[in-house]
Amino acid sequence: FSTVIMVLLVLIGGFYMVPDPTSGMTVISSQDRRVQYNAIAVALGGASLATLLISLAGFYLTSNSLTRDVRTRMGAIMAATPVSNSALLLGKWLGNAGYLGCIVLALIPGGMLVQSLRAEAPIVLTDYLSVYALIFLPQILFVSAVSLWFETERWLRGRLGDVLYFFLWVGFLSLTINVGEDMAMTSWQAMLDVTAMGFVIWQLTLAFGTSSLSIGASTFDASLAPVILPGIDWSMAWLRALALIPALLVFSLAVLRFHRYNPDRVKAEAAVGGQAWWQGFNRRLAFLSALLRPLWRLLPLLPAPVRRVMADVLMTFVATPVWLLMLAIGYLIAVLTPTDSLGMSLVFCLSAGALACADIGLRDEQSGMWRVLATAPGLQERFLRWKWFSALTTLLLFVAVTVIRMLLHAPAQALMVLVGVVLCASMALVFALLAHSAKLFAGAYLFLLYLSINAKGEPAFDFAGINGVATAASMTGYLLAAVLALSLVWLTRRAQSN
Repeated sequence: FSTVIMVLLVLIGGFYMVPDPTSGMTVISSQDRRVQYNAIAVALGGASLATLLISLAGFYLTSNSLTRDVRTRMGAIMAATPVSNSALLLGKWLGNAGYLGCIVLALIPGGMLVQSLRAEAPIVLTDYLSVYALIFLPQILFVSAVSLWFETERWLRGRLGDVLYFFLWVGFLSLTINVGEDMAMTSWQAMLDVTAMGFVIWQLTLAFGTSSLSIGASTFDASLAPVILPGIDWSMAWLRALALIPALLVFSLAVLRFHRYNPDRVKAEAAVGGQAWWQGFNRRLAFLSALLRPLWRLLPLLPAPVRRVMADVLMTFVATPVWLLMLAIGYLIAVLTPTDSLGMSLVFCLSAGALACADIGLRDEQSGMWRVLATAPGLQERFLRWKWFSALTTLLLFVAVTVIRMLLHAPAQALMVLVGVVLCASMALVFALLAHSAKLFAGAYLFLLYLSINAKGEPAFDFAGINGVATAASMTGYLLAAVLALSLVWLTRRAQSN
């Protein structure tokens, strides 16, 4: 299901990245002149968004290949074969890259459809294939190599690795975009351009002779004639090939650190994600759980539906005390942050809450408790509702102080925050139950957060009131997306139970 989600996001995103020129928007513009929609321009425009999705979400889609072998006990069988470690990992590496490559190939019919609708230039299949091979081949090999390396390191298999990769991705992206705007690229810079954004911007600046350009949905001067993008300067393609070097280096590191499914190195925690470092940190914070004992004693006094939800919320903090620490830090930040900067405190509080509730819909199945819970009368019918309210309550606890302060000074922004909370709680449950992974939700959330922070004036990306620019239309759209996603989960679970 995660593959279906990814393909739909890529297709929908690619369609909106190539807007109809009659709307006053275009995909690529240079000095207020739009670029004609030929095959090269449409391919580059669609790839400019897809490269962000593939390079970020691709990691979360492929970062459980070794863990899955341990969980299904196939790892022990493969380890008993005479195949070498390098050959085993080479198969994993190329398999993950091929999987991401299939998602990239879904862009081609989508791009052709958009180009045919715009009807400005003939469709050239070889242009799409050459552009996507140049942009995505080093990228998917690098992402697949990093996901393998992180799985071979005990301290990088869990949440720490998920968050660390996001910051690594942001660093590479920022570095290469700045390089591309300088109209020059050295071999060292090209080697670090794993996301390809630097190469794309550099090619456009060379083609138009200026760095005054825009990629993505942007406005243009309709009175000026469109310019034609001639194509890629293939004499510089060798610079793009240098981006393969980091992928090979990281893959070599993964081979050196590969555990070959050795039970002495792959502990029991690998069966639930390999979060040895994370679990050790939580054990050191277990004393914080004592703060929740009075609340456990109050549970029998609550109505049954509320009692079930609150017990699940308390279990989130007891099982992972670090979230209790993050909750306290978030409250401190929310209290000390000036009123006009509450959006920045919201970034920390909402992010901690989103990551805390990412596996609420999964943990019962992973821990084996589902067999016990399933014996409760009517639980299967109430499961979706129960888990959704648990995720919603958890998120509300994290943003409570920020929302209260916003209600006093900016009630409209507080409403935006509540819409974001509903969206995050719904999507966390959807990804957990349909994709059977908390990683994909973490990646999707971090990507949307990145867009929100970097496009402060764009209402469509202000999903949780961080910038305070969301409109009634954008909030309604996010609420509708949450409702549709939950409906899909409900229909799927109902069909499975029948």
